[in-house]
Amino acid sequence: SSSSSSSSSDNDSGDDDELDKFCLNCRTRGDFLKVCARCKSVYFCNSECQREVHKEHSKVCVSKAPAPLNLPKGMPKPKTEEEKKTEIENETKRLETKLIPSVLNSKINGGNPPDDALVDELEDALVFAITNENESLERKCRVVLAHAYLYSSRAKEGLHYLEPVVEYYKREGTVEAVEPHVLAAECCVKLSSSLGDGDEQKEKFKERCKVELAAALDAATEYTQKDEMKQAEILLRCGICLLDAKLFDKAIGVFIQASACAEKLNEHSIAARAKNRVGNALIQKKRPSDAIVAWKDELESLEKLDNETDNARNINKAAFLKSMCHGNIFAAYAFLGAIDDAQVHSNLAITNAKKSGDANELNRTLSQQKATWEALNKDELAADAAAELDKVRI
Repeated sequence: SSSSSSSSSDNDSGDDDELDKFCLNCRTRGDFLKVCARCKSVYFCNSECQREVHKEHSKVCVSKAPAPLNLPKGMPKPKTEEEKKTEIENETKRLETKLIPSVLNSKINGGNPPDDALVDELEDALVFAITNENESLERKCRVVLAHAYLYSSRAKEGLHYLEPVVEYYKREGTVEAVEPHVLAAECCVKLSSSLGDGDEQKEKFKERCKVELAAALDAATEYTQKDEMKQAEILLRCGICLLDAKLFDKAIGVFIQASACAEKLNEHSIAARAKNRVGNALIQKKRPSDAIVAWKDELESLEKLDNETDNARNINKAAFLKSMCHGNIFAAYAFLGAIDDAQVHSNLAITNAKKSGDANELNRTLSQQKATWEALNKDELAADAAAELDKVRI
């Protein structure tokens, strides 16, 4: 066998490199393998494979820098230890102050999911952190990679990268524990929602979600007592996870805490978002009267937000949100049979949709009203909404 391999190698010398390449950890072969950045002698599938054998390989991994003596003219001298140290420090700073924040800010601001090139750069950043035994940077890279994968609808991979971070923070509780626990819960919700009701894995992901959120809330309570803004944001994210997981009672309690926390700081936008979702959860529990109360509370927060700004864009956004809120109240009143109250909020929804300057929102508002009246067999009201909708479409 070895001799035939030798013969084949001699005959097909052009394929030598490909045949000799295999992952040091799992022995997989392929042109996708990445070479060790230091010794250039071994290959890995990805950062996970590199991590698995890092302890053993580091004992024999030697840089292939050219010898400092007898260098051809014009060839640069090998870097000194001090130069290498500076290079590592600069790259670490770049990753922590530029690359990682750019991905997180893109998600927060509703940007596009990261492209493959950016994900590859994050993978390389993780390899850099592992190679240089920078555990703090490694955790940050894992968290931002999980963000990138979750945002790209690849929650399973996101959870995979988070596992070592979550385990670390189970042992070392700090305020930094909040983010990985919430992120793990968000991954579990996505994975659970992708499975059928009878799937055993679905329930496992839901239970894991509860565990991660409980850990996040504990960390938030313990470590963010002096930062109520941070606490309000964390509570809102946890509540959204619980709502998405259909854990409505728990979600309502967390949203109420988030709203109270935000109102202390006059953060009316966060308070409004929390109250909106309280109403959504109550509708899911078939409690429309209570949902109306929650949405009217949301309107109060939106009015305060509107009164505090003279920026045209923010005013339009507030009108857009009020249109949606009045639309929710309209539908709840309509299904309760309170037609007069429903019509009041129907008109307010249309008024704010027009004020927002968003043609799609006006179209959505009128379509919602038409569908609601049709479902309740209110033919005359449905015809009025249809006529208004036709005018908008023209």
